Amino acid sequence: MSFKDRVKATIEKYQMLSGGERVLVALSGGPDSVALLSVLKELEEEYKLTLLATYIDHGLRPKEVPEEIKFCENLCKKLSVEFSHLKIEPEGLAKQKGLSLQEAARLLRYEALKAEALRKEAQRIATGHHGSDQAETLLINLIRGSGMKGLSGIPPVRGIIIRPLIEVQKKDIEQYLKEKNLEYMVDSSNLKNHYLRNRVRTELIPVLERFNPSIVETLMRTAEVLRQESEYIDIQVNKTLMRLITRRTDTTIELFLSPLEVMDRVVLRRALRRAIDEVRGLRGITFQHIEDIIEFIYSAKTGDRLSLPDGYRVIKSYSTLIITSEPPVRIKERPLQVPGET
Repeated sequence: MSFKDRVKATIEKYQMLSGGERVLVALSGGPDSVALLSVLKELEEEYKLTLLATYIDHGLRPKEVPEEIKFCENLCKKLSVEFSHLKIEPEGLAKQKGLSLQEAARLLRYEALKAEALRKEAQRIATGHHGSDQAETLLINLIRGSGMKGLSGIPPVRGIIIRPLIEVQKKDIEQYLKEKNLEYMVDSSNLKNHYLRNRVRTELIPVLERFNPSIVETLMRTAEVLRQESEYIDIQVNKTLMRLITRRTDTTIELFLSPLEVMDRVVLRRALRRAIDEVRGLRGITFQHIEDIIEFIYSAKTGDRLSLPDGYRVIKSYSTLIITSEPPVRIKERPLQVPGET
């Protein structure tokens, strides 16, 4: 099966495109995004697509950016694709949230892509994540410690974001670029081994390949199975959670307490993660935070509170568990007049 046909099979399998969409391609000039733009151009007529491309300057490699922008601009001219470039500044978010520059840049990159898609009226954002990225992500999450959801890796589709290369490996992309005689840029940060992902790619995977020459394919398949099982469990947990919610606002979610106290721990763990995600997202919430909340449910007294990151608190009331960022209600003081009348 050709590279184009394999990518098309992935698009069909995950229903990434139905036809007629405006698709914004995240274009860095690297091999993955160049291959992505090229193969989507091959499929453009078949799916009746309108392709757009944008380059995001993360502000981390100022010496390389002008050359990369020029390269991407020329490539898009050659392919008759509308091109734009944006700049993000991750330093402020990194300092505010206590994130690494790379993690802050990743978050802002997706925000910028979604804003650009909205501005350009694009219904899909396509990124160049591929199967080898999937294998690396599974290993990274395993090293750091993760449950089934983390080990399921990078989702092929998340909202309007699609990843058409998620079932092809890096070696397939390199072969495609060679066959098409396509040039690309090399990101210098991918050559630095102080990043965990780069060490997994250049050091760990070669060792694992001595035990299983097809380890990348095996990890890709494992991630897919775990993702399918995780999605099924999430559906069941969401049904359970809907029956537990007594109150929900933008900053608070309140759950019936007694069912939580007797719930299977596996389901409880998932339900709590989903509840927290509803009001604050899961950024900064670790496995240990969830375990602490479970122990809090079992042992805390009515009125006790447990702190979470970013000012969120868990409060145990008489009959409910409250997860909130609302500040505590302060009782207004009023002078008491003798002999006791206010």
